[in-house]
Amino acid sequence: MWILLQPPTRVRPGGGEQPLRDAPLSEWTRDSRYATYEDCDRAKSAKAMELIERSRKETGKQDVSKEPGVAAAAWAKCVPESELDAPGSAERK
Repeated sequence: MWILLQPPTRVRPGGGEQPLRDAPLSEWTRDSRYATYEDCDRAKSAKAMELIERSRKETGKQDVSKEPGVAAAAWAKCVPESELDAPGSAERK
């Protein structure tokens, strides 16, 4: 099984979010679970595009890279479930 993870974020000075891409996987949020990497990757892309389109409609802006969740969605990743549950996985990046 594959898990779609969302990185933790922090607020940037001046607004927007900054994904903490180098945070240990134990700090990432488990979004959803998939049978294959391909399914997970497709879902990741679809979720990111949906969030971008929704943010554009809500804000009226083309550049929504600083809107909540958009930057984190771009850095989401698919990880084998076994890697998350393995001993010592909390220290992995």
